[in-house]
Amino acid sequence: MRDRRQLLIWFAIGLVGGGLLFGPPGRALAQSLHGLWDSHVLQETYRISIGVDGVGKPRKAEKVDEIRTQYNLPQHYGNLIGVTGHGDSAVFWYQDQSGVIRNAIVPSAASKLARIEYTQTSRYETDVLP
Repeated sequence: MRDRRQLLIWFAIGLVGGGLLFGPPGRALAQSLHGLWDSHVLQETYRISIGVDGVGKPRKAEKVDEIRTQYNLPQHYGNLIGVTGHGDSAVFWYQDQSGVIRNAIVPSAASKLARIEYTQTSRYETDVLP
């Protein structure tokens, strides 16, 4: 009986923890770990010449569609100074006017298209946490 009660308690803890991790508070936490905010999905369409014909002239431009995940990057991060990889993700490194360096993680960058756009921020504050 005691083992069954413990199992039910752990199951309840798992449900609550899973709800926090994968529900709205969990999504906010996960996004904050990226340094970017997943905004929406969009389609970019344009025309581009791809390849050359038999005599070496560029081929006629053709229509191309790309589906991308839009990420919003806080404007105060500053300028992009480098990009590194980490598994399937990419880590973008930014430096602000004060010299502070921040990273922003683009999840699944090796397997899905992304678009990163600077987004205005306000009331920026920093606090030292214990």
